[in-house]
Amino acid sequence: MVFLSLVPLPYCLGVDSQHNKIYVANDDADTVSVIDCNSDTVKNTIPVGHQPTFILVTTHPTSAPTRISGSCSKIYVANSGDITVSVINGNNDTRENTKPVGAGYQIGSHHLTSRSLSLASTFFSVL
Repeated sequence: MVFLSLVPLPYCLGVDSQHNKIYVANDDADTVSVIDCNSDTVKNTIPVGHQPTFILVTTHPTSAPTRISGSCSKIYVANSGDITVSVINGNNDTRENTKPVGAGYQIGSHHLTSRSLSLASTFFSVL
């Protein structure tokens, strides 16, 4: 068993099995920790919105010849404290942006066929 030192109150996690990483939402610190499963170390800490409380990891194969071969991933982080969703690029573990979603949102579902994430009545495209 391995114990990693994270900031206070790790709240939830998402697993990227394609890249062998775990994303941990740190509610009190407004960050997401990226854990490298190969070395069991915290690889990066990414600032996100206020009080991250849900993580969704999406991966899909790249097909365009101009893209890097393999798979690309997006990590969506629901931030309950400021009612936003942060989008993290899973290939380089950097936050791309944080978008407001409106009061009273709830995570609906991840639609594999349409590659969209449903947040109440707002849809964010994965591609």
